[in-house]
Amino acid sequence: MNQPRTRRTVAAAMMLALGACNGFALAAAESPAPMGACGLLTQAQVSSAFGLKVEPGTRPVGSDPSICNWREEGKPIGPGRNVLVTVIDESRFDASKAKLPKAPPQPNLGLGDDAFFEKLGRFPVNLFLKKGTQYFRIMVRTQATPAAGVETAEDEDKAVEKKIAAEILKNL
Repeated sequence: MNQPRTRRTVAAAMMLALGACNGFALAAAESPAPMGACGLLTQAQVSSAFGLKVEPGTRPVGSDPSICNWREEGKPIGPGRNVLVTVIDESRFDASKAKLPKAPPQPNLGLGDDAFFEKLGRFPVNLFLKKGTQYFRIMVRTQATPAAGVETAEDEDKAVEKKIAAEILKNL
């Protein structure tokens, strides 16, 4: 048996195997793993963007990791000031975008690969955000709900939603 030839063959096989593993690792790094909404932002990031202290993010829908809510610190559960982030899929993003009025077009928000605001009826305004193959819906209530006697400040909500979107993009 020719040992130098066997060693070269084994070494070549190992290099191929390592190269294949490295290629798999690179492919995995290029395809982001699904992340729960609460893992997108820290409590400090939300507090800073919102301009007030918030409680840690919680899942308002039991075990569904795609939705996270950060509420104003010390306030009771229910209507009030909060940030709600939802991880959505491409079809939901596209369906919301298709609902937008055709004229006048929304200005470029300068966030991610695509971003737009959606306002449906009396519901708070939402910011939809796309970065690569990841899609998000951000809803902020900067004022207490109309039921609490204070009207929603839509421009203020939009400004905070843009700050939250910028923080999410930093963490991707």
